[in-house]
Amino acid sequence: GVAKSGVKTSKRKVKASPKSREVAARLFTPVSGSRGFQYVYLPCRAREKYSEVRKRLKTLKIDSARILDVHYPAQKVIALLVHNDYFETIKTRFTDVGIKLFEDFDPTDASVIRDPALAGLDTIAKLTKARDLQRSRCLRALEHIRRPVCFAVAGDFLSRGWILDEDMKKLQAGESLSEKATVVDTETDAEMADAAAAFGADT
Repeated sequence: GVAKSGVKTSKRKVKASPKSREVAARLFTPVSGSRGFQYVYLPCRAREKYSEVRKRLKTLKIDSARILDVHYPAQKVIALLVHNDYFETIKTRFTDVGIKLFEDFDPTDASVIRDPALAGLDTIAKLTKARDLQRSRCLRALEHIRRPVCFAVAGDFLSRGWILDEDMKKLQAGESLSEKATVVDTETDAEMADAAAAFGADT
């Protein structure tokens, strides 16, 4: 442009960051052959705020924007939801620092029910409770994952039996899932909005 003094001024060019270039390049990459999502289950000594977890992931050179959800499904266990394409990368990052994934962890197993108040339940009742809690966690996650990604994630959850057909229909109809996600999980940090903000769930 031209300033009032008659001296030409030039607009400062802003260089694109490596991150923004990577996001832009995704449009021109082939469709992945490994569709689907999975939770990465890891040991954790204590439950931390999502902002602290994000910082630790960054230190390990893990792209927190690729983490769609985070929660604590059991005592001393943290779950990170990633696309299948990113699984090997995140696994390698943790393996490189001596952290082994809980690859056989089942969030719907009766063993995840550790609440002393529920200790008297039989195995069948604990299994039912564990499945209810997993459904609740998944529905909360879907509330904070942007469209259309949430539909793909929901389809994966449905195929695993973690949510119901009626949940999928409500999501497709644009209805809130919050009424369905009312199960109280004493092992899960309920501040899912903070999780979405910290981990860039809209990516």
